[in-house]
Amino acid sequence: MTNERGIKSANEVYNTIRTLLQEKQWSFTESQKNNNLVIKCKTYGDDLPIPFQFYVNTDKCVATLSSPFNFKVPKSILEQVALIINAINTRLVEGKLCYDIIEDTISFRSSIYFEDSLISKNAISNMLYTALCTIDLYNDKLLSMVQEQISYDDMLAFIQAN
Repeated sequence: MTNERGIKSANEVYNTIRTLLQEKQWSFTESQKNNNLVIKCKTYGDDLPIPFQFYVNTDKCVATLSSPFNFKVPKSILEQVALIINAINTRLVEGKLCYDIIEDTISFRSSIYFEDSLISKNAISNMLYTALCTIDLYNDKLLSMVQEQISYDDMLAFIQAN
């Protein structure tokens, strides 16, 4: 895709995301970082706040939703948390949990490729809804595991039950 077409497509996807968030009456901030158009927002799940951002890359024609979890993973349980994240990821329909070994943090990521295609508001809404439901299901349980309030085996049982 030529850069001009990529920028045009990226702006269309970006505006679709903006429109969706405006219709939901969610406040958000906008910025541009390198080749990314960025929208940052925060909502609340049943237990914890859920910050998230959309990155719309003008060169790669990819829109990515990312949501960092607001806690670090202690080295003492890193292996167990990594195995739990893998167990969760094998059951996800869309997106994935990622562990950043440098920052000791977990985030949820989901991407959609839009080269030569239009991404509807419904597609973005589905992406957002799926991400928020997944995050809300697991963020408090992973925090409890990191705080050693629930065991590895209890976490596995929770994953199997859901």
